[in-house]
Amino acid sequence: MSLQDIDRYFEMEAEELRDELDNLLEDIEGQVETLVEERPDDLPRLMEKLDETDAAEFAEEEPELADRFQDFLWDLTESFIAANEDLRENITQGATVNFTASDSPMEGHLYVDDEEQTLDGGPGQVDGADLHISGDSNTLVGMLTGSTDLVQGFMAGEFEMDGDVDTGMELASVLEPVYDELGGDAA
Repeated sequence: MSLQDIDRYFEMEAEELRDELDNLLEDIEGQVETLVEERPDDLPRLMEKLDETDAAEFAEEEPELADRFQDFLWDLTESFIAANEDLRENITQGATVNFTASDSPMEGHLYVDDEEQTLDGGPGQVDGADLHISGDSNTLVGMLTGSTDLVQGFMAGEFEMDGDVDTGMELASVLEPVYDELGGDAA
């Protein structure tokens, strides 16, 4: 598949995109870095489209596909940071974070490596996390797509954090500039 073929997904309504998400993920598998490099202007459009899906319903009905979707979002974020030196420079503190949805089986983790200046994440929990974030599925997906502001969301009670608040603030200082660059709604 050519990355030009993803344009058709931008024209779909949320339900149609959800039904076609498996095909989209197959179409861009192994091409996330190329997508970041060659079509950076499409990333905000793609994030916005993906954010329209009801994440709780999706995670309940299609848990394996929801895990693949989460892998894609983390791969996209990781590739975007790797391609941008200014974003890597924001990574000054390492942390391991677990995410748990309160309304679906969705779980995930994030590892911020301050020595390598990388960010990696995926489905499932990891042992010994520094921080645990829980909230509804749409809020957690919004953290990955940029539509949920980490600081304002926490202050408004959209999600809970168990662990060091300073670690949460450091996480916000890493992720929010990413979504600012991607043109996300959070900031």
